[in-house]
Amino acid sequence: MGLKQRLVDLMRTRALQPLWVRLHRTALVGMNHYGGADLRHSGEAYVLGHVARLAGPGPHGVVDAGGHFGYYTELALRAIGGNLRVELFEPSPIALEVLQKTLAGPLKEGVVRCHKQALGDAPGQLTLHLPAQGSSYASLHPFDPLTRDHVRAAQQIDVEVTTLDAHCAAYGIERILLLKIDVEGHELHVLRGARGLLQRGAIRFIQFEFGEADIDSRTFFLDIFRELGPRYTIHRVLPNGLWSIARYSPDLEVFHVTNYLAVLKVEEPQLATQP
Repeated sequence: MGLKQRLVDLMRTRALQPLWVRLHRTALVGMNHYGGADLRHSGEAYVLGHVARLAGPGPHGVVDAGGHFGYYTELALRAIGGNLRVELFEPSPIALEVLQKTLAGPLKEGVVRCHKQALGDAPGQLTLHLPAQGSSYASLHPFDPLTRDHVRAAQQIDVEVTTLDAHCAAYGIERILLLKIDVEGHELHVLRGARGLLQRGAIRFIQFEFGEADIDSRTFFLDIFRELGPRYTIHRVLPNGLWSIARYSPDLEVFHVTNYLAVLKVEEPQLATQP
């Protein structure tokens, strides 16, 4: 037995397992896993600033899929500026009431257009599972109690679903600067409903979330990577930068809330991937 194998066997001893568990979690925190849900620390503000720097002259279109209380759209309006038009989708009635107050001014001015719908891969109706009125965990997929024991569905309502392709065709929207998707495990379905836009390169940036809810929807990071990989480069979002993901690896299947940014490959020469 060689020295290398002896060291590996030593590292794998039972006595060292608590150390590896703690180091593993510490590494995930350092990689900004677990950190995708809080706008103050998630890196979403960095992404918006980054997109604003590359946007060029407007007007620009942003799609906020899963608008919740409107805070992301509010931040986008500040970061990208006055030449912005936002299509916001939020199917939860309570969340919709709050965001209409948050965005009262932009809604009145027509800068934001709000839709009481969810985005998906086919038009129709689906069931929205709500742990509480206006909860940010509201999902189109039932919660698995083994993976998210802090979340329970207290209410279920039927909601209208459309696709981004159909919506853009109906409203005459030809190009989108930024598509933000935070839909609790339904992100892959939103992307599949935008295949027409994706195939013609009509969306420059896509920010999406991946985490515990993807266990509920049975989505792997591999599925999203395959959907976007041919035309986009993918980056993990950090609080103050981006980390490029050059190729798929099973190590990417980390089901803790994390934000990622997909960038249309024609934009690649302008992108600084390191903080």
